[in-house]
Amino acid sequence: MNIFSVALLLCCCSFWATSSIQAQAVVDYYKLLADYDDDIKMLSIVSKDGEWTIQSAESSAATVFVDEATNFIELKDKAFGDIFTLQVSLLKKANGETLVAVVKNHMDIFLHGEIHILKLRNGRWNDVTEEVIPELTYKDFSEQTMSLAASAFNPALNHHLEFGYQLPRKGTTASAQMQTQILKEKCKNNDPAVREYCASLHEITYSSIQLNWDSKAGIFKIGDKK
Repeated sequence: MNIFSVALLLCCCSFWATSSIQAQAVVDYYKLLADYDDDIKMLSIVSKDGEWTIQSAESSAATVFVDEATNFIELKDKAFGDIFTLQVSLLKKANGETLVAVVKNHMDIFLHGEIHILKLRNGRWNDVTEEVIPELTYKDFSEQTMSLAASAFNPALNHHLEFGYQLPRKGTTASAQMQTQILKEKCKNNDPAVREYCASLHEITYSSIQLNWDSKAGIFKIGDKK
């Protein structure tokens, strides 16, 4: 084999290796996350007859949605009147790097959510959330008026009136979402369990804040509020 043939073979091998890495889809990353995240480990998914489902029989009630074309996964599990939603999506940077976004939302009276942005480096997951996601609080869902500045929210709301996240099913825009409908209904019925929060609800102006993906900078930026 001459020098040209060797060089060509090495070039082809390099291309195949690179293509293999780039071809990793959201399901591949989901499986890799099982060693890092206990919820994903318990909610492992398999494809049967063209449909995705939970591998464990104990979580057979959970529903699974996988969009391999847009690299998006969502699982919903209902238990004891609560809804647990798990989402995984891939974020592509302009330099070719891939970040993995993981969202967990718990819905009971309140919507409690968390988002993590992870980077796979040398076979280990690194949490880079603080570098990628802007810090948000419930006050970002309100108009910053003089009356709001003069009289702060009930301090308990800082813990209870939280918000969840929605990863992009299509495109690159995520969102932070405030869910107050259940709480409003309980306030309307004068439910003593939530009475202390009701007076502060009128300060909540927005139910959704867009988070726009900047692929060049590799960060989300706050966008429109609705």
